[in-house]
Amino acid sequence: MQEHLKDEYVLRAQKEGWRSRAVYKLSEIHEREKLIRPGMTLIDLGAVTEWEMAATLGKQLNVPFITLSHYEIDKEILESIPEDIVRKYRIVPVDKTRDCLTIS
Repeated sequence: MQEHLKDEYVLRAQKEGWRSRAVYKLSEIHEREKLIRPGMTLIDLGAVTEWEMAATLGKQLNVPFITLSHYEIDKEILESIPEDIVRKYRIVPVDKTRDCLTIS
């Protein structure tokens, strides 16, 4: 353990505020292989799933995250909004209570 704490890269990582010396190895691999390209997302890199990203964004934006696969949506509710509007705004009507239509 003492040898690890005296390692040049461990000390450098601590000084530069990195959590691990692995940052230098990853940087070396990136320079050689160009694995990470501009425009790649956390999803592309396998750091999170689309579901995790959507749930996190929902929390940050204070918008409930729901999974439509858990809903059995009544055909009448689905047809309550014209298809062109549904496609244009990428919405899905999921529930209706009295005068309130819930969309996703």
